[in-house]
Amino acid sequence: MDAVMAKGYAGAPNSAGGCEGKRQTVADEILMQLETLAKRIYFIRDSVLTKLEPVMVSSQTQCEAGCGIEEEKALREYPPYFARLRDVMLDANRTLDGINDAIKRTEL
Repeated sequence: MDAVMAKGYAGAPNSAGGCEGKRQTVADEILMQLETLAKRIYFIRDSVLTKLEPVMVSSQTQCEAGCGIEEEKALREYPPYFARLRDVMLDANRTLDGINDAIKRTEL
């Protein structure tokens, strides 16, 4: 499962509609919106894979031009908030790569 799906929301609202322990900052709101977007991409990828599976050729694990970029970015240290933003964006990019791969492997 992708890291976004496993980690859940940072500063998620409680059942009363507020945030647990503190008032939600603009930074928290932006992070939550980015996490929501990443989750939508994840579910769209699953839907695309399910729909296209009958007409897809088998997967090939070839490295494209972007291989190694994530590892290089991971070597850089960021403050915790920006590291979380980076993680969510990397998860979204991996998920979009999965959608792109499914489209490439589709034979109509």
